[in-house]
Amino acid sequence: MYGDSGTTLYVLWFGVPLLFLVQLVAGLEKRYGAAYTGLYGGLAQTIPRFSGVFVVTVLALVATPVFPAFLGMLNILVASQPLVAIALVGLWAIWSWAGMRLIQGMIVGDPSTEVIEDLPVIYAWGFGALMLLLIVAGFTLTGNF
Repeated sequence: MYGDSGTTLYVLWFGVPLLFLVQLVAGLEKRYGAAYTGLYGGLAQTIPRFSGVFVVTVLALVATPVFPAFLGMLNILVASQPLVAIALVGLWAIWSWAGMRLIQGMIVGDPSTEVIEDLPVIYAWGFGALMLLLIVAGFTLTGNF
């Protein structure tokens, strides 16, 4: 349908946020000893930089607008038959709902009383630069395959 370059771009657009999430989960395990939703809440107040990176990563994973996965999903929907497109939109809605539940379970709530080390500022800026690069690449490469 799109050729090898299009498939490679889709893998990149959907894969990079997954890589970020793996790194964030490893950071949670290092800080708290476990990474379970609902085990601890209020991360936004306890470790705000980490929480910001986490929220942006989850938004990229569920393919919200401006992120390359959103543009990739739109390309897939346009190329699909109507019934397939409806099924994909339904799955996308469930996927987005699950992502928002993940954010709700970890970011909001009563903060921990423990003093936890937040994400270093340089990592937060580096993440922001990589995500901005991914967004620009998504807009630049959309429709070029």
